[in-house]
Amino acid sequence: RARGDDDGGRASGEDGSMAQDGVEDSGPGEAPALEPAPTLLAAELFGAQPEARMLLVGDGNFSFAEALLRLEVAGCQLVATAYETEAELEAAGFRDVFERAERLRDRGMAVGLGVDATNLADTLPADVVGPFDVIVFQFPQHPERRKIHLQRQLLRGFFASAIGQLAPEGSIVVSLCRGQGGTPAEEEPRKTSDTWQVQDAAAEFGLLLRLVQPCPIEELELLGYRSTGYRCRGLRPSNAENMQDKSFNWDGSLTHVFCRDSIGAVAAYALVWSHDVSLWEPDGFMEEHLQVALRAAVCGEGGGASGGLEVTLELMDQYRRPEDGKRARTYRLTVRAQRRAVSQAAWRRACEGASKQFSDATDR
Repeated sequence: RARGDDDGGRASGEDGSMAQDGVEDSGPGEAPALEPAPTLLAAELFGAQPEARMLLVGDGNFSFAEALLRLEVAGCQLVATAYETEAELEAAGFRDVFERAERLRDRGMAVGLGVDATNLADTLPADVVGPFDVIVFQFPQHPERRKIHLQRQLLRGFFASAIGQLAPEGSIVVSLCRGQGGTPAEEEPRKTSDTWQVQDAAAEFGLLLRLVQPCPIEELELLGYRSTGYRCRGLRPSNAENMQDKSFNWDGSLTHVFCRDSIGAVAAYALVWSHDVSLWEPDGFMEEHLQVALRAAVCGEGGGASGGLEVTLELMDQYRRPEDGKRARTYRLTVRAQRRAVSQAAWRRACEGASKQFSDATDR
């Protein structure tokens, strides 16, 4: 739920699409009574398993927490948090949030307000301590929802914060609206530059995308889930202090499940990056040496095929300097990573580092 009252990049809650098409006003509505429901697809997808410890962030009206609680999973411990503080919710008139929070507490669930998903270590309640088996962020949205670079920053900030609260073999789950994630799972793919690049953002922190599934919205609704979409303030001075809930179009939304690449999982979709570099040839240069250097830069010494990393070299240009015969080459270096979380930035660093390594060798 988007938090339109903050420009500081703190985590927001559920949202949506970049455009406002089809946005409708939505009041708080009547909170449904808690009733048991059968375990549905949502339990497995979101990791609501027996004895699991789950942290929910950005659950603005706590209806997602209620929905999971209705699954009645034995021993599953849920912690529900929202971005707004108690004072902010009180001022906005969202009394339903307090009522739902009390019902959750009555059922033994920990509830936290004012929790920043990009700074969990400092904003989680003092009595809430990780690690967690599952951390879920449903439909994150930066307050400035039309600035796509801020959406990417929000995802990176969340992954950076969540990894410190995650159990070694735990999962991080993020649901996004149609087209936002930018993975091959999208029904209508956008240009990479028009997406939030969730797989790349997670890879920066060693997280592998192991599963993508349609978000089971209908099943969650049967469990009482009511998405507010995003919360925003008015854009004019006359209504800047007015806060309202607006719904969004969740058709085609996807739920992405991430895990550490160190547990041996295989990515749902390989990360593929290319980067062009030029280098001076040292004596005895062979392309195999460059491949070894690149694998070592990404995986450490001895890394390679066993780590699910494929490196290919395409020679783009060659040059021989007339005055001393010194040779230079330009390569397009491509990596395909299936078991390693290799971000685009990490691959660029590896390529530039290898180029410098070989070029420096010619000066010795």
